[in-house]
Amino acid sequence: MSERPDLNRILAIGLTHAMTSVSIGVTGDASSGGVLHDMNYAAGAGLDDTVRTLIQQGANIEARDNDEWTPLFAAAHGGHDQVVRTLIQQGANIEARDNDGWTPLFTAAQYGHDQVVRTLIEHGANVEAHDDGGWTPLFHAAVYGRDEVGRTLLNAGAQVDHRGVRSWTALIETSYWGYDSFARILIDRNATVNYQATDGLTALMVAAKNGHVLVVGLLLERGAAVDRTVIKTQLYEDWTALMFAASGGHDVVVSILLDMGASVNIGHLDKTALTLAIKYENPLCVRQLLRAGASISPDDLKMAFELSVGELAVIREKGTALASIALSLLPVGLLILLAVEPWSTKNHELFSAATRSQAVEILRLGYLLADTSLFEGESRAILDTWRDNIMPLALER
Repeated sequence: MSERPDLNRILAIGLTHAMTSVSIGVTGDASSGGVLHDMNYAAGAGLDDTVRTLIQQGANIEARDNDEWTPLFAAAHGGHDQVVRTLIQQGANIEARDNDGWTPLFTAAQYGHDQVVRTLIEHGANVEAHDDGGWTPLFHAAVYGRDEVGRTLLNAGAQVDHRGVRSWTALIETSYWGYDSFARILIDRNATVNYQATDGLTALMVAAKNGHVLVVGLLLERGAAVDRTVIKTQLYEDWTALMFAASGGHDVVVSILLDMGASVNIGHLDKTALTLAIKYENPLCVRQLLRAGASISPDDLKMAFELSVGELAVIREKGTALASIALSLLPVGLLILLAVEPWSTKNHELFSAATRSQAVEILRLGYLLADTSLFEGESRAILDTWRDNIMPLALER
C-alpha cells in the first residue's frame, strides 16, 4: 500500500501555482484578484511557508473578505498558531473586527484553540472585548464548553460575571447548554451561582429546563436556591426550576430537585409543576410529583378528563383491559383520575410519602385487630373490610 500523500505539501504546490498564474507582482492593496483568496486560504490551512511567501510578494495582510475577515481570523479559526504568530510579527491588527464585531480572539475561543488564544493574549488581545451582542470571548468559550480556553481567559483577567445578551452571565450560558465542567470552572472562580438575569432566569432554571442532570447537581451542590422563582416575565412568571423540569419531562432532574427539598406546590394562577407535567403529558414526572405530595387542582383534573378520553380510546383499540394495565404504564390523564380516587392498594403509590407511611401503620392495626380472639375464623373478612372500607376514610391526599 502506498503512503498517504502529504496534504499540506499538495496545497502549498497548488497555491504556488495559483500565485504564478494570477498576479505575482501585486503590491500594496491585494484586496481583489487571486492573492487575497490565496492568502486567506493559506492562513486557514495552516501553510506558514506559503503565507510568508505571499507576504513577501506584497499581499495585504489586512485585506478583508465578505465577512470582514482578515488572514489572522482565518488562521485563528483553524487553530494554526504558527501562522498566527507570523501574521502578528508582520504587523497584523490583532483587534480587527468582522461583521459581527468579533476579533480573532473570539473565533479562537469559540473553536477551542487554546494555544492560539494564549498567543493572541500574549500579544495584547483584549479579553474583555465585546462583540455586537455584548458577548466577550469567555461567553463564546462557555457556549461550546471549551474548558481550557475558559481557564486561559479567566487567568488573563476575563470577568467571570460579565453580563451579555439578556443580561445572562457565562454561567447561565454554559448551564443552558449543559457543560458541567465549564460551569465548575466558573463557580471555582466565584461566579455568582444565584444570579438572576433580567428575564428572571437563573443557571439552575435553564439547566433544569433542558434536563442537564450533571449541571443541576453541581449547581445545587454549590448552593443554588432550589425554590427561586422567575420574575419580571409573563411567559414564565413565578416558575421554579422544578416547574421547568416537569414541563420538559426531565424526570431525573425532577427527582434530584425533589430530593433537595424543592417545594412541589409553588405556582402561579393554579399553574404548578404538576399542571405542567400534565399539560405536556409526562407520566414519569406526574408520578414523582404526586408521590411528593403535589395537590391536584380543578384545572389539573379538567385536563386529565380531556386526556383520558383519547387514552381510553387507544386502550380499547388495542383490546387491553384497563384493570390489567400496570400503574407504571398508565398515561397521564388516567393517572390523575386514579390519583383523585380514595386511597386503595391500586393507587397507594400515587400518594405522598407521609400518607403512604400512615397507610402502612393503619394496615398493621388492621392485621392486629383481625388476629384478635373476637374475630376468630373471620380474620380474612375483617382485614378486607378494614382495607377496603376503613382505610380510604382515614387517609387523605
